[in-house]
Amino acid sequence: MTDLMKGAAAMTLAIEWVLLMGLLGLIWVIVLDILGNRHHSHDNRQGSASPEPHDGEEPHEGSSRQSKVAA
Repeated sequence: MTDLMKGAAAMTLAIEWVLLMGLLGLIWVIVLDILGNRHHSHDNRQGSASPEPHDGEEPHEGSSRQSKVAA
């Protein structure tokens, strides 16, 4: 191999390593983001904080409507 071909091969190998490290870093950030989201509420719906069910929904256990009926 000529010196020029050796240099091109080394440059290609260096670029491949940089791309691989970037991919691993991206995967690491995604994993950290997924693990970090476990501390947040799983209910991301927006709207009223009222525990009353919407039309057509059954009340959940321990809701205020059930406790009022039982009392």
